Amino acid sequence: MLRKSIILLVVSVLLYSLYHLHDRKLLAASNYLEGKNHVFIYGDIQNKVTMYPIELSHDEIYHIMNSFMNMLVQETDEDYKVVHFGSKEELLKEFEKLSSRDVAAQFVDYYYYEEADNLYLVPTETPPWFMEKNEYDIVKSDQKQVKIVQGNHSVFFGDYTIEITFSNINSNWKITDIAYPT
Repeated sequence: MLRKSIILLVVSVLLYSLYHLHDRKLLAASNYLEGKNHVFIYGDIQNKVTMYPIELSHDEIYHIMNSFMNMLVQETDEDYKVVHFGSKEELLKEFEKLSSRDVAAQFVDYYYYEEADNLYLVPTETPPWFMEKNEYDIVKSDQKQVKIVQGNHSVFFGDYTIEITFSNINSNWKITDIAYPT
């Protein structure tokens, strides 16, 4: 925490100094506070600071995809009753940290059912998914949206392609679409 505060202070002083020395010219610096990478751009319009997200890294992709799958495969008792969530709504709210509600709902509706005010997991295979060690293509729509396209093979699903769209929403990358084109 102290290290982040010192870094913030040093970056702030540096940016302030450079801004005034270069008479409002473009200045970019990375901010690594709280694990978020941003580029600060000083503009001439009313001296405001605009923040643009930096590239989505492989580590972030892996973390989000792995966290999504871990959330999808909830801990259950011997009857497949979910231990930590009592309804689809509770689970969907938790998914919103990682994805849009629409994306999460597709998976939650398929893999879970509610009965007698409890949530149950349908015992089945997990979906074809992103594989960290396999290569993938990155298709960048704009500064706030990136699509990952990966071809994979599994014994259960055979050959498949997965397309995952990530969108930067309030400075957080989230899954906003998952598709399996044929």
